[in-house]
Amino acid sequence: MGALSTVNMYILGGAIFTLLVFVLILAFSFLRERKLDKMCNIKNSELLVSQQELQAAQTELLAVNDELSFAYERLNQQTNELRRLNQLKSEFVSMVSHELRTPLAIIKEGVKLTADGTTGEINDTQRECLNMAVDGVNRLSRLISDLLDVSRIESGRLQLAKKSVNIAKLLLGLKENYKTPLENKKISLVIDVKENIPFVFADVDKLAQIVTNLMDNAVKFSNENGKITVTAKTQEVMAVDNNTKLEYVEVGVSDTGLGIPREEQERIFEKFYQIGSHLTRQSGGTGLGLSIAKSLVEAHGGKIYLSSELGKGSKFSFTLPKYEGQKESEHSVKAEDQLFLEERQHKNYLTLVLEETIKMAFIYKTRFSLINIRVDNFKDLAGFEKEIELKKLETQVQHCVRRPYDKVVIDEEELVIVLPEADSDGGKAVERRILETLEKSGVKIKDQKIWLKIGRATYPENGEKPHELLKFAKDNLQDRPVLEASK
Repeated sequence: MGALSTVNMYILGGAIFTLLVFVLILAFSFLRERKLDKMCNIKNSELLVSQQELQAAQTELLAVNDELSFAYERLNQQTNELRRLNQLKSEFVSMVSHELRTPLAIIKEGVKLTADGTTGEINDTQRECLNMAVDGVNRLSRLISDLLDVSRIESGRLQLAKKSVNIAKLLLGLKENYKTPLENKKISLVIDVKENIPFVFADVDKLAQIVTNLMDNAVKFSNENGKITVTAKTQEVMAVDNNTKLEYVEVGVSDTGLGIPREEQERIFEKFYQIGSHLTRQSGGTGLGLSIAKSLVEAHGGKIYLSSELGKGSKFSFTLPKYEGQKESEHSVKAEDQLFLEERQHKNYLTLVLEETIKMAFIYKTRFSLINIRVDNFKDLAGFEKEIELKKLETQVQHCVRRPYDKVVIDEEELVIVLPEADSDGGKAVERRILETLEKSGVKIKDQKIWLKIGRATYPENGEKPHELLKFAKDNLQDRPVLEASK
């Protein structure tokens, strides 16, 4: 019995121990589960917060994306507007430069004739003043030429007539070309150019312009008793695409002048840029010469670069391809007058006036008249005389148009009067007034009465485009001697 009780006690103790272990396991599991639930709740809260933060960030990103899209659209619009304004600027510069050339040529020739005594005797003081006026006109002519060059380059209308050019001969001729300005400043010119230097493949006129711009710059900024050195040498460059050697001729123009500050050297080839020092500003200029030279060099496939030290001088160098039998450009070199005529035909002032007048007439549903005047007497005049007489006639006709928006335009050797909001009867009235005004003023050409041919056109009956209206007016020219106006 005693042994049995002992066994039972052990069994009971084991059962109780097992029960305790089981309870402990349950308790541990319960506690662990609660801890896990708590951790899950914390994580869920964190995830919820993160999700909310992500949604907020997404909303913010969408807002930023919308702002960026709007900014991009505005930037694109502004870029297109700037391109349009730049094109308008180029057309305006080209148009104004062209229109200035004719009256400037008249002024120059008139002053020269007076200074030479052709129009009558003058004293020395008058001659000196007239020669100063000629110098001023020449400076203005150079400015107009520079502006036209810039306009051609920017609009992509620059044409090169490249052929074999003897660059040594061109450079060796600089001493004679710059004899006077060099003597005035007592500058010595050294030309270190071998006569057997290879020919270059270039447009000879544009090459001369490049060299002239660099020489003008060297003379302008050189001190008295200074020195200018012109060099030319061959240079080999490895082609990137096929690893072959390309031969160039490098031309250098160096001076012992003012030099250019390092911080300004990067901008020296920008249009209209001038060095900021007081001494360089005293030398004048428009800041276009180096910019044009750079564009012309690059149009030939070369490069231009500068080395300068303040107070010691500067050296401008440029490269041009060596002539190696390249085919000459099909575009032949045009005379300046012919190029001027072609550019005027491209989009001249008269065309712009007519386009704007047609646009306004179309918008406001109105008419306008155009009067074309041709002077038969002009066929007996030389070119310069013709320009002067045409300018006189323009002045007289200007008195006959009474509204500020009426236009009198010189077009080649003819006058065109544009009369907005004037119908056919209005055009006839202005024509009659022109003839009467010329009759009363007694305007003559070489002591002969003016014999006119006049044609009219009305928008939209006789045409809806500039060339249609001009063609109708020119096809219907009628003889109108001025003296008939009194009848």
